Amino acid sequence: MRGSLRVGRVFGVPIFLHFTLLIIMLLFAYVFGFTSGSILGFELGYGQLSLDWPWLLLLGAIAAILFFASVLVHELAHSLYAIKRGYVISGITLFIFGGVSQIEKTPENAPGEGIMAFVGPLTSLIIGAVILPFYLVLESTSGNEALQALVITLSIISFYNLFLGAFNLIPAFPMDGGRVLRASLAKKMGFLRATEVAANIGRVLAVVMAIVGIFFSIFLAFVAIFIYIAAGEELRDTRVRVALKGLKAKDIMTSGASAVSAQDTVASVIAKMVSEKRTAFPVSDGQHVIGLITTSDVSRVPEKNRALMPVSKIMSSSPEGVSPETEAVDVLDKMSSSRVLNMPVMDNGNMVGFITQADIARVVQIAMETSRGKHPQTSTGTNKP
Repeated sequence: MRGSLRVGRVFGVPIFLHFTLLIIMLLFAYVFGFTSGSILGFELGYGQLSLDWPWLLLLGAIAAILFFASVLVHELAHSLYAIKRGYVISGITLFIFGGVSQIEKTPENAPGEGIMAFVGPLTSLIIGAVILPFYLVLESTSGNEALQALVITLSIISFYNLFLGAFNLIPAFPMDGGRVLRASLAKKMGFLRATEVAANIGRVLAVVMAIVGIFFSIFLAFVAIFIYIAAGEELRDTRVRVALKGLKAKDIMTSGASAVSAQDTVASVIAKMVSEKRTAFPVSDGQHVIGLITTSDVSRVPEKNRALMPVSKIMSSSPEGVSPETEAVDVLDKMSSSRVLNMPVMDNGNMVGFITQADIARVVQIAMETSRGKHPQTSTGTNKP
């Protein structure tokens, strides 16, 4: 996720903090520190304590850190189970809406997706349940403000973990419950159709949350927007993967791409792009491919400089390519993890073509058009791509 800083590893899983986490941490620290009130007997703020504002802010910050630490444990439960079942996890990112485990590669048939999704909420529920007795025992005792602060901290962490676990079990994307629902429905109706059902439930939930949020909580409305967008992205990603299933790099690549010289001018390359209707070309030094030149590269050059500037000044270094036999889904994952728009296809050290986002979009469009009028899973089976 762009805008993230890697801060370390836990059990071998890289941990990233997104810059938006700072925003929500400050908000939570303020809310926890300076507000008071209770829900279902849980005290959710330190505002009733007779302390100066720096102490209240410090207590709020501690509670916010402990809460997001428990979110990290929630995501670690997902990741560690996934790794055990053969998934490749590129990291965990904590951001404004919580946390996300980033799956870089999914094994064939997506084994154990339902359990993998369930262990996260279960972990949160266990954290909340374990802390709850300590809160109940101490809550009934009297003591100084240090003890009261401890009681409130236990209350906050217990409540929000119980809430996080229960909320994530809602059977709708992007919550974990949506993945549990999909895993269950996929056995009967196929992976894509099951994704459509879970995503549509998520969108309906988001609309309801947005309406409620408009009247009661603007933050709830923002969460609703995130849920709606995330549900749609999950559905689009699934459709892409279903369309690419069974295809290899050689099936979707743009082949016969002629190379341009490193000494060619930007203007000549633009003319070549227009005439050949291509968005990228390999760059050669006469013997080897040394880079790529794309439309995004040439667009950054002022028009007055294009006639004299050589390609070598602005070309992108050639990313590690894929072989013609690489699975198309793996190509997509590699492009995503490498954050590149063009992936060279190499055969015995020679570039035989490259794959662009336009190539992938074309394959997906054809797959969707040819499957129109029939259930998508009839051609893809029930396996997750």
